[in-house]
Amino acid sequence: MAERRIDDMPLRDVFTEADRLAREIVDHFEDGFLPKSTGL
Repeated sequence: MAERRIDDMPLRDVFTEADRLAREIVDHFEDGFLPKSTGL
């Protein structure tokens, strides 16, 4: 999917994208970063 500018997106799409990105970062921390850091 091509990146769209926030100014050109409907507000609903902005919040949907923000939610998706927040879920991705949480998954990254839970699945990658935290297991590695607790193993130290």
